[in-house]
Amino acid sequence: MKRLKSYILFIMLLLATVLPAHGHVSRNMFMISNLNTDNGLSSSRVYSIVEAEDGAMWISTKRGVDRYNGQSVSNYTLATEMQYSDASGRNIKLTQDHHRQIYAYDNKGKVYIYNKVKDTFVLRCNLLNILGGSIVLNELLVDEKGNFWLAMDKGLYCLSASADGKEIVRKKAKGRFILKDTYINHIQFVGQRLLIGTSKDVYCYSVATQKIAKKISGSSVVSSYHDVEGHHIWLGTFHEGVKVVDDSTWKPINSIAFHSLQNIPQIPVRSIISFNHQTVLMAVDGAGIYAYDKQNKQTKLLLNTDGRPVYFVPRPLWRFMGRFLFGRSRFSHSDGTYSGIYYARVS
Repeated sequence: MKRLKSYILFIMLLLATVLPAHGHVSRNMFMISNLNTDNGLSSSRVYSIVEAEDGAMWISTKRGVDRYNGQSVSNYTLATEMQYSDASGRNIKLTQDHHRQIYAYDNKGKVYIYNKVKDTFVLRCNLLNILGGSIVLNELLVDEKGNFWLAMDKGLYCLSASADGKEIVRKKAKGRFILKDTYINHIQFVGQRLLIGTSKDVYCYSVATQKIAKKISGSSVVSSYHDVEGHHIWLGTFHEGVKVVDDSTWKPINSIAFHSLQNIPQIPVRSIISFNHQTVLMAVDGAGIYAYDKQNKQTKLLLNTDGRPVYFVPRPLWRFMGRFLFGRSRFSHSDGTYSGIYYARVS
């Protein structure tokens, strides 16, 4: 299924020291300023953002990867042998492993790792060479052993870590399909289990027993959030809004507490994250950012994105100079139209 790629919005929510841990969230709490190509960003089209151990923000864009330390932007390119016509459709994303090591990957199947000593991204594997044929890589997770969990149009594949730390080539590659010939939208670890969202069903894979089971039928899941404390799994779907299920039984939670989620438009919910102990935020394509308040059980529109697709960065709350950091290719505001990365200070 083809996702809208123009005017993509990525939002990183960062815990500000002045914001109460259990406080209500409202639109008038934020003041927005801009970081764009004039400040050194390689492109105004942003796909993902992660925070490094030193607090610097790494941003993947249409042209490569950028590092922002709060003062200046450094640009990095990812080597590719693709022809220009193929590279023009390239989307680059970022993820981190258990040690917060930064990885970059593109939808063509190339995975890179950041080398701190050389200050560059080094190719770790090329799925085109390992698996053959065309590849669409949607998501990458790196587990604590360094194994790659790859959500692709061909299925879910687990590629074992390289013992020598070098590029994984076909001759030495060790891996297997967990789920084959199925389009995988989304994957997320839920404890020692792996939630697998396909174009029509949801599966659960046990890492311990290596067994897979279908848990939900007929739902195309594109995002998720595990509320460990509440024992709930929130599922962002392609055209059914948000569903909440029990994290043990996988049965839908039909409690009145979640009835207000019906206010969310029945269009792709690209990301779901916890803002604080009280608030869950949901990014909805073309509709904006919705906030669910656990205390009053209400769901409301927090930010309107003027009909453009919206994503949250799938990460926990980060601390970065007391600000939110988010990026998008275009942002319409009463003061004008901007492009690039934005800061949202808590007022």
